[in-house]
Amino acid sequence: AIFVSAEESLLHVYPLAVEVEPMVVLDTSPFLLPLAKLRDDYEDYAVLYVDSSTAYLYMVRSDIVEKISHLKTYLKNRHKKGGMSQMRFNRLRRESIEHFFNKVVQDLKEELSGVDIRGILILGPGEAKKALYEELPGQLKEKVIDLLDTESDLKEEEIIRMGDERALEDEVKRSEASVEELKEAVLKGVPSAYGPEEVRDALLEGRVRKLVILKDLTIPGWICERCQWIEVRRRPPKKCPRCGGPPSVVDVVEELYELAMRTGSEVEFVSEAPFLEGLGGLGALLRY
Repeated sequence: AIFVSAEESLLHVYPLAVEVEPMVVLDTSPFLLPLAKLRDDYEDYAVLYVDSSTAYLYMVRSDIVEKISHLKTYLKNRHKKGGMSQMRFNRLRRESIEHFFNKVVQDLKEELSGVDIRGILILGPGEAKKALYEELPGQLKEKVIDLLDTESDLKEEEIIRMGDERALEDEVKRSEASVEELKEAVLKGVPSAYGPEEVRDALLEGRVRKLVILKDLTIPGWICERCQWIEVRRRPPKKCPRCGGPPSVVDVVEELYELAMRTGSEVEFVSEAPFLEGLGGLGALLRY
């Protein structure tokens, strides 16, 4: 992604990990919608594979997989005659596992601190992943998407494949939940807005908590370069009727997305939703 402005002597190049369709946009502000949709398609998440003696932590960013932590502990698996008592052996083994889990949790806290990720998937055989989950602090526990049972000695490719499949399922469920929440709000009279004009007004007033948009939606319109008023589905006049400023042709969806970002609104892109299509392709859950 390249952002260029001769007037501002600006040239910023941002490498992307995935191939995108070429597009050139001339605008008075950065055109962010394609990157926002790309971000929605490839949200970062973490995959933790764990058993009672080994843990691998992967960060999946776009289509790039990075192994960022590998921990291992040595556990004696059987009690031999002439050795320590069975009770002492069991106690030492339990302490070793607890120490190992504590180290895994500490690594998770350090590696994921300040990192914006969609969630964490914990995979592995047996009960180790459940025991580790119980040791997680609340902030990390809230990020866990699921615990998945696997075979022992799983190859890295299989770990990531399982993680990708489950992350995609979670994304679909989140999108469906957002549409269902909007539908319930509209039908029950809970504060909400739908259609480009209503959503525009709510965004300008800073009332939007979550904006839900059909992914391929485009809405023609114009924006005043002086007062930033957005008008939907109309040809631009010679001058803005509100302030007399110069108008520019825009994709209204891009302008509404930028407004949502500036006002701290959450944005959810949805691939298919007949109910949302019936509302004009976008709707908003309001703060009040």
